Amino acid sequence: TSFQGTSNELRASAQLEWGKILYASGAKHDALRHMLQLSSSCPRAQLLGARWAADASLLLPRVAEAEFQQAKERLNNEAAFFHHASYLDYLLKSQISEAARSMSQSAPAVKKLRTAAHAPFDRKNLVTFTFRGYLQALQRGTKRLHFILNRLLQLAWECCEVDVQKQDMVAEFQQEAAKIPPWMWYSVLSQLISRALHPDLKKTFTDIIKNVTKEYPQQAAWHLVQLLNSTNPDDRSHRELGQDIVSDVGRQKHDLHILLTTRRKIAEDFGKLASTTGESISIHFARDFPRLVGNGTQAEKWQVLVPLQSQMTATIPRLDGSALRDANGNHFFPDVILSTRCLEQVEVFRSKEK
Repeated sequence: TSFQGTSNELRASAQLEWGKILYASGAKHDALRHMLQLSSSCPRAQLLGARWAADASLLLPRVAEAEFQQAKERLNNEAAFFHHASYLDYLLKSQISEAARSMSQSAPAVKKLRTAAHAPFDRKNLVTFTFRGYLQALQRGTKRLHFILNRLLQLAWECCEVDVQKQDMVAEFQQEAAKIPPWMWYSVLSQLISRALHPDLKKTFTDIIKNVTKEYPQQAAWHLVQLLNSTNPDDRSHRELGQDIVSDVGRQKHDLHILLTTRRKIAEDFGKLASTTGESISIHFARDFPRLVGNGTQAEKWQVLVPLQSQMTATIPRLDGSALRDANGNHFFPDVILSTRCLEQVEVFRSKEK
């Protein structure tokens, strides 16, 4: 096909698509040769070629890493940073598996050191660059937001459990995580809370939870209820962590202290309501739960976000470039529906099954 009279961008795009067709049809070596020829003028071709060659194990790790690094420098976008980090993650998995096997077999320390020394990459740099790459990808786009955040939390846990450079990992995580806006972290707030008691990750995760709570208190307060109102006698540490978060956030903003304290009391009343037993076909809130109908003291007046799924979910579009830098997290939540009281009397629906 003749491309005479077409722009360079269109020709490069067409050549790129032809390479994808070759690869998808099974002519992988032809596709790789095509991308190699195109890579000097098209950075995306270099990235695709590096991905395909790495997937087929055609490149030595150091050569593959150099290709990804060069493509990343040329493109400087979310995709390049993500695929570079993903490749390093692939290498890191084998390091974690090796460390886990050594722990389970009680291998001697000398053997561990010799194995680490023959690893294709320095283990410290491998851990550091993997976490840095994923977090820097988030600073350039949101296309893979949920995958990256969930993978980071899982990877952090695994590194700590088998002690794969966990101190370096935590330091890198904390440094780069501070550059990520709270609305991104909100999408994994429940996972952060469930992992926040890990001794190595507690400070990092708690700092993130506090930042999210300060920015989106109405939504985050419902997530914190699982810490504050834990009824398990063995969950004292959960309650203490929740109280520390509420106290620290409340000291910085008095209105947040009132909101979080009131939310806890409301949640306690709902918990008691859920455990109510008896044969009554209705419950008089005005008599049994006066706070829920707004009959408490002035200090107990409340205004609470109705925790519908649509109200609790941040709808984050694909963003990059200036749109990402200028993003306002409040725009990712729908218009909030707030309630100030419950009905004074409600009917009780019971199952007919015994």
